[in-house]
Amino acid sequence: MRACWGPDPVEFHGEHYRVPAAKVGPKPWNDRIPLRFGATARPAIERAARIGDGFITVAVNWDDTRTQVGWYREAGGTGSVVVNTFPAPPGTDVSAADFTAATLANLERAAAVGADEVHVATALLGVPARRQVELLEALADELDLPARRF
Repeated sequence: MRACWGPDPVEFHGEHYRVPAAKVGPKPWNDRIPLRFGATARPAIERAARIGDGFITVAVNWDDTRTQVGWYREAGGTGSVVVNTFPAPPGTDVSAADFTAATLANLERAAAVGADEVHVATALLGVPARRQVELLEALADELDLPARRF
C-alpha cells in the first residue's frame, strides 16, 4: 500500500502478488495515510509495531490492555496507541450520569496504560443515534466542552 501511495512508477514482485511498473493514483493528501493495526494477540501487536504507524485495541480488561500496550512498546512501536472503550455493556441503555462517570473513569484508565487516543464506542449501546448524541452532549457538558446541539 505504501508503495502505491508513493512516487510513480510503482513496481512490486512478492511471493503472492506482482505489480508491474505502473502509475497508481490518486495519491493521498499530505503524502501518506497512517496505518494503524487493530490487534489483541501478541504476534499481531508486534507486527503493528514493526510495520504500522499505530495500534488499536479494545479495553475489555484493563490489565490485558496494559499488557498489550507494553507488548507494542517493547516491540519498538512508536506510533499512536488507540484504545476503544465501552461505557456500558453492549445492548445497554445507560443514564447520562452513568455514561459520563464510566467514560471519565475509562479516560483515566486509558491514560494510565499509555493510550494516546480513546474512542468511546456508543454504537454498541443499543440505543438510537439521537440518544448517543444526548449521552455525548452530557459528557461534553461535564468537561466544559462546547457541544454541537442539534
